[in-house]
Amino acid sequence: MIVLPHYYEAIVDRLIRADWLVHNFRLQEEGEIYNPANYLYNIHFNNKQYFALLDLNVFQYIIKCLQKDEMNELLRDACAMLLFCKIAEIEIEPALAIYERINYNSENLEKALDELSLLRALDNTDADELARYAVLGDKTALKNIEPIDIDRNRTKKQLTQYKKLTDWDSIYLLVLMAVETYFNETIPQNKKLEYYI
Repeated sequence: MIVLPHYYEAIVDRLIRADWLVHNFRLQEEGEIYNPANYLYNIHFNNKQYFALLDLNVFQYIIKCLQKDEMNELLRDACAMLLFCKIAEIEIEPALAIYERINYNSENLEKALDELSLLRALDNTDADELARYAVLGDKTALKNIEPIDIDRNRTKKQLTQYKKLTDWDSIYLLVLMAVETYFNETIPQNKKLEYYI
């Protein structure tokens, strides 16, 4: 039996209102994406794994939960998303946001690593503390969180080992076409590759 925390409905309400989750699931009802029991069931009984890829905007909102004294709805929504992922055992994957932050400029690398350290600290924070911030609007809930030590040298090396893509526009178009082909229900499964090419 899956037991969800008492505040989970308030978290889901925030996520629905914010409408930040983008997915590739074929759902019977759009609201299914916000049911943590679906993820937990698949993780524990079907050996599935889920990842939340953060873009730079959401990543920054999450980090600002720790950096700003004032609170606003965007920061509470970001904290709610982080909490939802924690409840549903969805792993946070910040690589996209970190690469956006760095933007192949080594001057941004230290700041990106500092922010990654803060994200890891928030991701390891007790769910009830995150709920106090996201649901109750308690600004003091996250005040005592300290950055987590990360292997900065190894992470720097990993983040800077590749050069900037120069053909991004054409690659982006190929990805868009692949996604469009995948979701186009008018094309039979056995014809999708042919259609794509």
